[in-house]
Amino acid sequence: MTRVQGSVLRNLGLVLVCVAGFVVTTRLVRQVVPYDADRGQRSKMAAFTEVEDEIDAIYVGSSVVYRSFVPAVIDPLLTRPGEPFRSFNLGLGGMSDFEAAALLREILVRRPARLRWVVLVPPRWDPRRYSVGNEETLRSVRWHTPRGTFDALMSVALLEDALGDKLALMGEHVGVFARWLGNYGMGPAIAEAWLAGDAARGEIDAFVAQGGYRALEDEDDPRVTKRRDTFLADESAYRAAVASLMGGTQQASDLDDFNVDALVAQRREVAEVGADVVYVFPPVLGPLAVARSLAVSGRLPLVIDLHGPLAQGDLYDVDARFDKGHLDREAAAEFSRRFAQLFDVLRDEGR
Repeated sequence: MTRVQGSVLRNLGLVLVCVAGFVVTTRLVRQVVPYDADRGQRSKMAAFTEVEDEIDAIYVGSSVVYRSFVPAVIDPLLTRPGEPFRSFNLGLGGMSDFEAAALLREILVRRPARLRWVVLVPPRWDPRRYSVGNEETLRSVRWHTPRGTFDALMSVALLEDALGDKLALMGEHVGVFARWLGNYGMGPAIAEAWLAGDAARGEIDAFVAQGGYRALEDEDDPRVTKRRDTFLADESAYRAAVASLMGGTQQASDLDDFNVDALVAQRREVAEVGADVVYVFPPVLGPLAVARSLAVSGRLPLVIDLHGPLAQGDLYDVDARFDKGHLDREAAAEFSRRFAQLFDVLRDEGR
C-alpha cells in the first residue's frame, strides 16, 4: 500500500467515524426531545404514560377527536361486570393525519398491555394540510421521521397539482425531515422541558382524571375565545352551512389521489399489537366523500357513522356547538353516549 493510499484510507476512516458519531449522537438526543408544550400535548402524553397499561382504547386525531370523545362518559357505559373498560383521548388541536399516524406509531411501539381498540376519524392524508407555515415547530419536526416523510412524499406524488407545485411541496417536507435528522433547534425545547420540571403536575393530573379530554369551555386561550366570539357573531353562516350539507347527497368519491398504501400499513401496524381500528364519521360540517368511498370499498371494515344533520340533527344545532367545528361540553357528552352505544354493538359482533 502506498503512502497516498494509506492517507486516503485514514481520511475515509475518520469520515466514517464522524458520520457514525453524528448518527449515534442525534439518536441519543432524539430520545430526550420532549413533546411540544403547545396546546397541552406534553402534559397529555405524560398523563397517558402514567396509565397506558390500563387503557383498552385510544382516540387519536385532531381537535374534532379531542373535543368530542369524553372517556368519563364512554367508559362507564362500556364497563361490564368483571370486564373494566378504560379509554384515553390523545386528540390535539391542529393534528394532521400524518402527525396522528406518527403519534400512533410511537404508542404502538410501547405495546400498552391492554390496548385493544384504536379509534380514528378516517384519514385524508392531504400533504398540503400539515401545518404549512409551521415547519420549524417542534410538532412538525417530530412527525417528519423517515416513515412520516415518505408517506407525505407519496401523498404529494398522488396529487393532481402542477408538477412545479408538487416539487415545491416535496421540498418543504424534505426540509423539515432534515431538521428532524439533525435535531436542529431542539436544544431550547429540551432545556425548557428540563427547567419546567413538575410545573405542569396539575394539568397532568387533570388529564389522567379526564382521560385526556378537555372541553373548549375550560381553555384559557385567546385563540379559543376569538373563535367562539366569531361563531356567535354570525350564527347565520353556520346555519347556512348545515342547510347546504343537509341538502346535498352523501356521495362517494374517487380515490385516485388517496394514499391507500399508508392506510393499509397503518391498519397492519395496529393489528400487529393485537388491536383493531374503528373509524368514526363525526358530526362535522363538511361532506365525507372520501371516507364513504373507503367504507364502500371495504377498506374501513369497522365504521361508526355519526355524521350528517339528517341523522344527527341535534348535534348540528347552534346550541350544540362551541364554534362551527366543535361540539360544546354537553353535546360532546351526548355524542360520546351515542358512540358508546354503537361501539358496544360493534364490540360484540367482533367477538
